[in-house]
Amino acid sequence: MKYDGNNQLFIARFEGGVWKRMRLIRWNCRWHIQGWDSRPTELGIGTPKVAEDRKIAFGYDHIRERKSRVLIDGKSLQPVGTREVSDRVSAQLRAVASSFPGMRVHTLLRDNHLLRWETSPTNNDRKPAAIPLPSELVLYKIR
Repeated sequence: MKYDGNNQLFIARFEGGVWKRMRLIRWNCRWHIQGWDSRPTELGIGTPKVAEDRKIAFGYDHIRERKSRVLIDGKSLQPVGTREVSDRVSAQLRAVASSFPGMRVHTLLRDNHLLRWETSPTNNDRKPAAIPLPSELVLYKIR
């Protein structure tokens, strides 16, 4: 990330003794990315992976946009496309099961496996008024 007003996302590769970098995304907003406390996450960036035709692909989850996948030319590092990614998690799995006020559902999807758990909301590391009972961490296999 580079900060000069609004956030931007870059990719870089060490080539010929220097870093070659390319801006992939320029957002019309900014996040204050700092610290390791329990602030809400506004941006998640996936691990880049090799895709078809020597392209590089990675996903990102942005609080103000839909989940998206970026495709990058592996040689030039130029972005060649972005598309929204459909959500593979059903509304039933996204529904909160706990009766404790304010609970939130979290999911982590990798290939055909989904982890699901519930937590209380972030509180900026302040002492909570009440603590919920532990929730189950459930692993689902998606077919």
